[in-house]
Parts: sequence; structure tokens; C-alpha cells
Amino acid sequence: LMCHNETWRYPIFPIFKTKHAVRADKRTPFAAGGLQCEACHGPGAKHAGSGDKDAINSFSDKSFLSPEQRNKFCLDCHRGNARTGWHASTHASNNVACSNCHRIHAERDPVLSKATQPEVCYACHRKQRADFNKPSVHPVRFGGIACSECHNPHGTNTAALLAKPTVNQTCYTCHAEK
Repeated sequence: LMCHNETWRYPIFPIFKTKHAVRADKRTPFAAGGLQCEACHGPGAKHAGSGDKDAINSFSDKSFLSPEQRNKFCLDCHRGNARTGWHASTHASNNVACSNCHRIHAERDPVLSKATQPEVCYACHRKQRADFNKPSVHPVRFGGIACSECHNPHGTNTAALLAKPTVNQTCYTCHAEK
């Protein structure tokens, strides 16, 4: 924190306004006895001593660690439930890292908001962006629904990463009249 202060080019202090920094929650990196920054970034002594950015997990696409290695830091804590199928998911097999979509140091992670999530998904899913700009579509562009209301980006055993076991169950959640 001495080097990565408020003048550093990537803001890190907003993490203290997130769930990751709640000291009263023993599951978080900043809880009493937690590893703090090293819980996610790995041991930092070599990095701190040399300033070598390759001596620590930066979570960037240019990292010396593979996406699978970078994801391990996240998946050590965030496992089960919606992420149960991650290792067999389309995103994992296409070398997508958690940090490609999630912004851990941001006070509000854009992928977790219904209004901003589509822009995160559209970074890769360009055809879907075009489809949602057609005259008659689901209200994604208006913030009416988010991609994750129908799809589980962390993996499922369904086609198109559907959140429910079948397309009918997924669609009937909102379209019961059909």
C-alpha cells in the first residue's frame, strides 16, 4: 500500500469499500489474520523488493500466469453454487480469466449490476450486442434484464450456458403465457 497509493495509475483503494475488505467477515482477505493483498496476488516480498511486475499475480491479460493459474486465486474462495461448473465451462476452456469480467478493486463491480453487465459481456459477445439492438428483443439494452438472468457465465451442463436445465424452463420464468 506504500507504493500503490492514490497517485498510482490503477486505483486499488476502492477495494476497501467492497465485501473483500470486510474485517468482521473471517472469510475475507482483510479479516484478522488474513493474508490481505497476498491472498489474491500471492507472496509480494520479491515484487516489493524489486518492483518487478512479473513477481506477483497482476490479474492482467499480460500476466506471466495463465488464466487458469490466475483463476485459482479466485476459485480458492469462490467455489460451489453458481460456479460449480466453471472448470468445464465454455469460458474456462477459452482461457477467460475471472478478471476479464470482474473488477475486484472497483467499489461496484460492473458485471454485478443489471444496468452495466451487458457492456461487460459485449466486450466478447459482439453478435449478441448487435442482436439486442434490433427493434424487437428482450429489454437488455434498457436495463430491464441482465445476461445472467438467462445464462450462467460460470458454467452449466446446458447449451448456451442456460441458467435453468432447459430452454423452456429458462424462458417460462418470464413468459408463463407461452
